[in-house]
Amino acid sequence: NNNLFIEKLNSLLSRVSLVDILRDKYKVVHRGEVNIVQCPFHKDGQETHPSMSVDDSKGLYQCFTCGAKGNTITYLKEKEGMDFKEALNILEKDFR
Repeated sequence: NNNLFIEKLNSLLSRVSLVDILRDKYKVVHRGEVNIVQCPFHKDGQETHPSMSVDDSKGLYQCFTCGAKGNTITYLKEKEGMDFKEALNILEKDFR
């Protein structure tokens, strides 16, 4: 059932901390509801002035410099090279 899948996906995403995932590789300069993080999508994640806003409560990010935006699954697919199923498996393993 498609509705059941969407409910399970939303439940999983509500437990995921995108900031925790990003913090492993990128500098987080502000903590709280909205964090500013080094953008992984330009300058190979090595920008000196972090410009990506991450709203952990919504699981969304947007870079004000390069325009990259999306959610946790978008990040895993576009930056970590995972497909949708791989991304779900990682999230299920790390955020049960």
